[in-house]
Amino acid sequence: MTSTFRSTALLACCLTALSLAAEAQTAAPAATAVQVPQIECQSPGSAPLDKAGSDMTRFSKRVDEYKICVNAYVKSTGAKSNEYADQARAYGDAANKAIEDYNAYITKLNESTKSDKSGTTKN
Repeated sequence: MTSTFRSTALLACCLTALSLAAEAQTAAPAATAVQVPQIECQSPGSAPLDKAGSDMTRFSKRVDEYKICVNAYVKSTGAKSNEYADQARAYGDAANKAIEDYNAYITKLNESTKSDKSGTTKN
């Protein structure tokens, strides 16, 4: 009886894992639907030929502005990325906790159904 119960428990566990995998695949397209804002920073283009003139001064200023713009974009998108990573971690932790609880329950159930050699149930 114990081996039948364990086989049934193993089958239930596998079916649960398959169900979770199917749900994850179903949820995957929603994750790809996230609209990430495009960077709106404009690169300053090529450096002027005259490296000592006022054109180079203006170019250097545009390079600095470009750097500031890119840094702001990276900071804002990085913050959003961290937010989503924290949410994903929370969901993963909850799923892992559910698996741990289920495994603990099955282990306890298996222990309670073990029989000693005389056929009586072990406490």
